[in-house]
Amino acid sequence: MTKPAAPHPDVRVIDASALKTSTSFDMEAARASSVPAKVSFRIDPPASKGVGPWKTVVLTGLLENSGSTLAKITVFPVGPLGFHAQPAPRSGQRKPPAPGTPPLPMQAPPPPMIIELPAMTAVRLTTDVPLADYDWTPGAPRQIEWTYQFWNEPKPRGIVSVP
Repeated sequence: MTKPAAPHPDVRVIDASALKTSTSFDMEAARASSVPAKVSFRIDPPASKGVGPWKTVVLTGLLENSGSTLAKITVFPVGPLGFHAQPAPRSGQRKPPAPGTPPLPMQAPPPPMIIELPAMTAVRLTTDVPLADYDWTPGAPRQIEWTYQFWNEPKPRGIVSVP
């Protein structure tokens, strides 16, 4: 088994609940935001829980500020603090709703979220993909596409095989 992503040796890992977050409707500020140079995001190898059709793929990522000052990060708030995963293109798609299920109303996109990540800290974020929620393409490898949704590029992203 591969070891989890280790933070920089001087960085302490904090709980996500300790982070200060806020939303902002200032789209100009969101468009002008950038990812501070000392902020990084990387994921651990995927894991799974459950068995058979109830299997769930679990991804854990590490959002880290190895800088000596507080970092304000603007993210698109999907998944846990901007960490999102879904089947990779051509691998699978969400199952259609059951017959008779009313359509979901159109949703407005959420406003930008600002995360204050203290100096020399990291936070572990976890997201999961329940395999039973998707129709998987026969003969195609089962893969999960993940991304960390910083508001602007670069957005760390990748594809992992289902364990």
